[in-house]
Amino acid sequence: MGREYFGIELRAEQIEANEAMMPVVRDAVAAQLADGDGSATWVAGPVAEALGALPDESFDIAFSEPPAYPTDEWHLTPVDRVGALYVKRDDTFVVGESRGGKVRSCLDIAMRAKEAGARVLVTAGSRQSPQVAIVADVAAALGLEAEAHVPEGAFTPELSAAQAAGARIVQHKAGHNNVIVARAREAAAERDDAVEVPFGMETPVAVDLTSRQVENLPADVERIVIPVGSGMSLAGVLWGLRRSGRDVPVLGVMVGADPEQRLDKYAPADWREMVELVPSGLDYHDHAPETKLGPLSLDPIYEAKTLPFLRDGDLLWVVGIRGSAVRSSAEWIDPTWIEGDSTIALADVEGESFDMALGCPPYYDLESYSDDPRDLSNLSPAEFDAAMARTVAQVGRVLRDDSFAVFVVGSVRDKKGHILDMRRCMSQACEAAGMALVNDAVLLTPVGSAAMRAARGFRGSRTLARVHQEVLVYVKGSRKAAADRLGPVSFAAVREVEKDGEE
Repeated sequence: MGREYFGIELRAEQIEANEAMMPVVRDAVAAQLADGDGSATWVAGPVAEALGALPDESFDIAFSEPPAYPTDEWHLTPVDRVGALYVKRDDTFVVGESRGGKVRSCLDIAMRAKEAGARVLVTAGSRQSPQVAIVADVAAALGLEAEAHVPEGAFTPELSAAQAAGARIVQHKAGHNNVIVARAREAAAERDDAVEVPFGMETPVAVDLTSRQVENLPADVERIVIPVGSGMSLAGVLWGLRRSGRDVPVLGVMVGADPEQRLDKYAPADWREMVELVPSGLDYHDHAPETKLGPLSLDPIYEAKTLPFLRDGDLLWVVGIRGSAVRSSAEWIDPTWIEGDSTIALADVEGESFDMALGCPPYYDLESYSDDPRDLSNLSPAEFDAAMARTVAQVGRVLRDDSFAVFVVGSVRDKKGHILDMRRCMSQACEAAGMALVNDAVLLTPVGSAAMRAARGFRGSRTLARVHQEVLVYVKGSRKAAADRLGPVSFAAVREVEKDGEE
């Protein structure tokens, strides 16, 4: 996630084991990013035919929401909060490594083209435009070929991504965009099985699909800020506002050529009264100096150029983000481990210098981890509680205001069979350190031998076999402010479907 981690461990051998695991973890992260970071792959066609072409026993779980194809409506992408701003996350619409509203439009164009018998998607784009990578990803997902016409010059990450997805890159002598577009149109016209994907997704359908995304904008949005390239996404937003009866000011930050001609064609007739257009102040090919909005990575050529114009109460409409920006935003940072006693080690740390605390202390003397007298697992229950109170006090001191602390704990039994309540121990320590309990969850553990032990323990003393631990979440300060400071988080919505006439 590109975050720094600072861990304190009493035993040197545990630190050695942690460090030995780091190459494995790094490789796993790299593989996840190379595999599209959890992206979806779309395949068009009859379900039975598509599944029949897949290897046996190659999936772990199946979901279905008929009709899967074709479809003329898309789910709403979420709206998140980053501090005092809203963010419309159209970048959460994903095909392959391409993300955003343009991907939605391209997928719709391509699905209709394939249904009509097309086998090749032809498009044009600049060397830095995400257009060619989007078309390549969508074509690959639908089992189609892709051909991209671009100016001459060294390959950019966008062209390399398109080529990696299977697209054929055709370069022409550098010229204006309309020259490259004409070459793509000519190439598509020469083949009976080819369809042109318009530059900038310039189709009425693209405008309509974007307009529907206005539906879930919060009522208290004071202004919408959107990057403007071709103007097609802006046209869709304006039509969405018009159709929904919303009267929200719009600021369009122009990052490329003048979009007025396309807005005159695709936006509402009075669009000039609905939006203020301002230049970004940067050349299209230049990257914005700052590309982060809180923890959210923005496209360096489009959305990031809106940052100087944002003010409290705005909604930033994130049209999309190129795959190269997503990959570069997830930087690996080696964790730091300190050998020693947490209470003593934390005492040397500057106050309010950490954003979150994570911990899983020993469960009293359930397991003995070492013969070190400082080891909590070697202490009496009273000594354990006192040591935890001292450690948690230091945790509270080094946490910034409006931050969370998460502890995984488990209660155990003493020699008389009475429960040593670790939840009570942690809550008393956290309350004394200025942290309040805000969430508790049950962590289920494998049943294992508990199934065999359960009857005997219950018969003899009505003792229940323990098959769970607890996850306790505390906050220092305001949990609402903590959530705003941490920024957006995306959720996968599960939609209930009708079965036998009932939901």
